[in-house]
Amino acid sequence: MANRTENQIAAWLDEIESDEFDDDLSSLEDEEDFIGEEWSDTESEQEQDVCNQVSDYDNEPPQRDRRGEIYLGVDNTVWTKNAPANRGRTRRHNIVFKPPGPKGIARQKTKPEDCMSLFLDDNIIGLIIKYTNIKIESIKTKYARERDAKSTDEIEIKGFLGILLMAGALKVSRSSTSQIFDNEKHTGIDSIYLTMSEQRFKFLLRVIRFDDITERQDRASIDKLAPIREIFDLVLGNFQRYFTPSAEMTLDEQLLSFRGRCSFRQYIPSKPAKYGLKVFALVDVHYPYTYNLEIYAGQQPEGPFRLSNERFDIVMRMVQPILNRHSNITMDNWFSSLKIAKQLFDNGTTMVATVRKDKREVPREFRIARGNPICSSKFGFHSPCTLVSYVPKANKVVIAMSTMHNDTAIDSDTGDQRKPEIITYYNRTKNGVDL
Repeated sequence: MANRTENQIAAWLDEIESDEFDDDLSSLEDEEDFIGEEWSDTESEQEQDVCNQVSDYDNEPPQRDRRGEIYLGVDNTVWTKNAPANRGRTRRHNIVFKPPGPKGIARQKTKPEDCMSLFLDDNIIGLIIKYTNIKIESIKTKYARERDAKSTDEIEIKGFLGILLMAGALKVSRSSTSQIFDNEKHTGIDSIYLTMSEQRFKFLLRVIRFDDITERQDRASIDKLAPIREIFDLVLGNFQRYFTPSAEMTLDEQLLSFRGRCSFRQYIPSKPAKYGLKVFALVDVHYPYTYNLEIYAGQQPEGPFRLSNERFDIVMRMVQPILNRHSNITMDNWFSSLKIAKQLFDNGTTMVATVRKDKREVPREFRIARGNPICSSKFGFHSPCTLVSYVPKANKVVIAMSTMHNDTAIDSDTGDQRKPEIITYYNRTKNGVDL
């Protein structure tokens, strides 16, 4: 029986290979990230473990012709054309609702400064003061006057951080400090120049530290993020401690603009900043609220901080705090794959994502727009995933995958565009990180 099944599949593949295939349309139309360091994963490595699901048909009568009922991926992944009658999936309307939002003592905070103190708490402020004063002590002898290099304290550090936040909120961070602190030509901001002098602000900007510089060399030998690791982990822990996420989350990347010296600085020409630090973010769709972060530091030295940079491993690390909570995660085609979708589903989490056309699990019929009517859709089902190929315009195809949807539903609100519900759901929930 197995030999007959293999021979039958080989015959189907020969017929598919003989069909005319538009190579020009197979190229990616999505943005590519050009990074300073090579990622350790490759597409072939990432997908070599995807299971070839042909065993479902071993018990079928050998004389039955199933070519009209299935699609085959390049790696022989079988996608059925008919939606499963009952996949046993718990849908959103059956999920036990847990009210998202602030939790614990965060529910009692109403003033902006009180809310900020949840994330930059007394412990974190104390560490910043301690490490900054260590730096000041190491350079104090270079100043003729003692008052020019005096130690800092809690009030001054909070004022300093407040100036940085104010400059960002008012979008004047690109202005010179002389303009921001000016109180004569009326170009300055009262709440800034009344907090501290421009000279003191520049001094603190040079000396502020987030780790003990006397011990950094040992820690940096095993961790590229040694200068910020302790404070970063504490702030991230506070993010998760005081908030209950909703059932809809977004996973995406950010490029934080930075052109200084850094071994893992990235160059991504498609981003507005082009140069900066790449950060992966898991964000609540509805608030939006940052729930988890990971800084891409390239290949870490051997030691406890050396983690895999394969996309599958990055996704699983990022979503770890919300697994088995019946949440859905929306992600773009950089993160998504059949392997990731199945792993998330096995851990009580669904996924809705766009998919690159060169993924080996995607059938050839889903990759091409030619010959398909505009605003038409093809659906394939491979438990627990639903794959859709939508043609929004001539010579353009959009491929999406979902473990939340298990039918061929079309969103009636899209009118003549006849967009699948998978596509409209993705469009509605993909912007959490951008917000």
